[in-house]
Amino acid sequence: MVNWNDMSQLQRRISETSVGVQRREAVLKELSPELGQVILEIGCGGGQLLKEVGLRVGPSGKVIGLDISADQITAAKNFCEEVDNIEFFNGKLEELEWSDHQLDSVTSTQTLEYVEDLDSLMTSMVKLMKPRSKFVNYSTLWDYFRFHGPEEKLNQMIHTAAIHQAHLMLPSNLLGILNNYGFHNVRTTPTPFFFTKRDGNSFANFTEMNLAKVALQNGVAEETVSEWRRQLKVAEKGGRFSFTVIGVVTAGYLA
Repeated sequence: MVNWNDMSQLQRRISETSVGVQRREAVLKELSPELGQVILEIGCGGGQLLKEVGLRVGPSGKVIGLDISADQITAAKNFCEEVDNIEFFNGKLEELEWSDHQLDSVTSTQTLEYVEDLDSLMTSMVKLMKPRSKFVNYSTLWDYFRFHGPEEKLNQMIHTAAIHQAHLMLPSNLLGILNNYGFHNVRTTPTPFFFTKRDGNSFANFTEMNLAKVALQNGVAEETVSEWRRQLKVAEKGGRFSFTVIGVVTAGYLA
């Protein structure tokens, strides 16, 4: 049973769904970790990608998992306990004490859109990266993140109240940002998803729970959130439910 009041648990369950797996596969394809490399993951969450990368770089390589959530770092340590070449850091990238120009690659999934001061993060990141190293990012186009089925006014209220990203359409701006910081050969790959069911262990179900939780935290009344969720269920039974989300993998090389 998922405790929908535990945000970090919800995020980990989302990462374990088929969508979470497809996201990791898309990132891993672009990242292409090699034996002996040193790779940083910004916003490592529960450690699913971290473990995969750690296994691929092997004992001669190293992976650093960074997250501002102590709960997520604890979960990542537990998940990756059998992999010895992973280091963990609880804090911001700007606080990470690491030698300059040591990283072969940096990756991030669903994190940069929440960072208000991207300039500070990018400056710190580039300083740590080797020349010709790779950056791979996965972010959502939040303007296209949408549940469909409830009454429109209520649905809009919940979605608006749950907005807490600093950069709603980050993939649209990331090309220019990366160019400004000396990256080249930047390319993007969209990963769209469309759901018509809210199965118990599905991405749609856990995302609904997460959205409801954020709306509650941002002041929407509990009865209003409950009514939204009830209408989603009714819409699903009536064949009127859908959930759409578009993610984008952005990859580039530092000059």
